[in-house]
Amino acid sequence: LEFSGLVVHHASHLPPVLKRISFSIALNTRVDAIDRTGVGKSSLLLALFRFLEACHGQISIDGIGTSQVPVARLRNRLAIIPQYLVLF
Repeated sequence: LEFSGLVVHHASHLPPVLKRISFSIALNTRVDAIDRTGVGKSSLLLALFRFLEACHGQISIDGIGTSQVPVARLRNRLAIIPQYLVLF
């Protein structure tokens, strides 16, 4: 999983919530996103699942940009484990 120069806005008239984010995560690696409120953890996941589209940069999985994968197919193959789990 690789994030390359990712810039994401919640709306085009608002300032970016993610500014030129770049990092990679190796296969079979677990990642915990821990930081203070409002730094972009949720926005990063929303971009990964394409609920927010990048205006610059890209997210790649195995060298394939997520923008090249149909949204339904992408979301069927990813999962998030939330901090607070609700069972009913």
